[in-house]
Formats: sequence, structure tokens, C-alpha cells
Amino acid sequence: MTALLSVPTPDHSDRGGAYERWLTALHAAGSRTTPRAEGEAVAQCPAHEDRTASLSLSRAETGVLVCCHAGCGIDDILTGLGLARRDLFDDPQARRAGYAVTAEYPYTDEHGQVLFVKERRWPKDFRQYRPGPGGRREYRLGDVRRVLYRLGDVQAAITAGHPVWLVEGEKDADTLTRAGAVATTWPDGAWQPGSKPKWRPDYTHQLAGAQVVIVADDDLPGRHTATTIAALLHGTATSVRVVL
Repeated sequence: MTALLSVPTPDHSDRGGAYERWLTALHAAGSRTTPRAEGEAVAQCPAHEDRTASLSLSRAETGVLVCCHAGCGIDDILTGLGLARRDLFDDPQARRAGYAVTAEYPYTDEHGQVLFVKERRWPKDFRQYRPGPGGRREYRLGDVRRVLYRLGDVQAAITAGHPVWLVEGEKDADTLTRAGAVATTWPDGAWQPGSKPKWRPDYTHQLAGAQVVIVADDDLPGRHTATTIAALLHGTATSVRVVL
């Protein structure tokens, strides 16, 4: 299915929520859409030739979360549907906020309890919050325990003697997980040479006994970060290998 650029621009004054607005636009574009659960659906992405329904939609607190698992950017998806950034939000005030939350990545403890959540925003930015009472989001983590992404899967892989792939970013970790690997990341990203490392000793301890394969991003911060983490894991992990 090719991207359709002639979809009529929706009436942004409507009272429907962003999730319903997106379903309507996808239907108008001829995209096959399949509900998965209340407030969740998958659809053919309008930004690429999509035969597998790569686009996921989920209703969020202030709008809709949209992700193409084939890697299409939010700009291309919006263009393909004739939508604008404001159409990711439910109400006009939120639409004027200047950003959209396009993905959320929960960081959990060994038992699956959510400790904090990392937001991916558009234009590209990241924020972390801890869930508070009544659905409130506390954007200061304070003394919340910091853990690796998908910690439960990581510990199961260590016990079973399977490799753990360490990548830069939750999106890449999710991609490898869908391919059948055990993959993780840390919440704060890469760092430049000479700056303070964003890798905590707790992350090293969480990989004790692991066979770690570190995938380095092919840029200076990525390579520096990968080699630094490899050195920090030496003597704690069973083995460490860095690949590009």
C-alpha cells in the first residue's frame, strides 16, 4: 500500500478524541485496521508499502500513541493521512502544547512492577516519569530504583545461559526482542568522551553472569559509550563482546 497524500484534512474542531480521529483517517486512506483491545489497534502504515499492519495505535491520557514498527517517522505517517501534529491530542489546549508523546517505555523490576516510564516525544525528545496516585505523572524520579529495560527478560536469559544484547535505545531493544533475541538498554542514552557516564553501577550488577553483546551506534558517542560499558562489565559479566 502506497502512502496516500490526497486524504481530506480532518475537521480539527470535532469533539472526538485523537484515537477515534486516527481510526477515521486510516479508514479514509484505505488502511486495513484491526482492533486488538479496548483503545488499541493495529493498521497498515500509510508511509510505506505495508502488508503486515505495522502501525500500532493506543489511546493515551491526552491523545493517541502512534508507532510504526517498520521504522517510519511520525512526520511521514502524518503526511500520509493528511493529519497534523495537533491531531495526536484530544483537546485544543493539548494540541497547542508543542509536542506529542509518540511512545512510552515502561521500566519494571524483576516482578514486572513499573518503576518509571520513559516517554519518546515528537519533535524528538525524551522524558522520564514515575506513575503517581490517580494517574498523575511525577517527572522527578528522585530515589526511584534505576533498572535496565526489560529486566525480567534479562534475568531469565542469564539464568538460562542465553546472550543478552545491549543496545542504545528502547526502540532498538524492542526490534531485537520481536526478532527473538533478549535485548535491553539503559534509560539515559550515550555520552560524549570526557563527559560523565550515564551508566550506573546498578546496571553492571544486573548483568552479573551474563553473556553480553553490546551493539555500538556508529558514531563517536556510540562507540565511546559501548567501549566504556564493556570495560565496566569486565569481571562481572561472564563475557562481553562489542559489535557495530
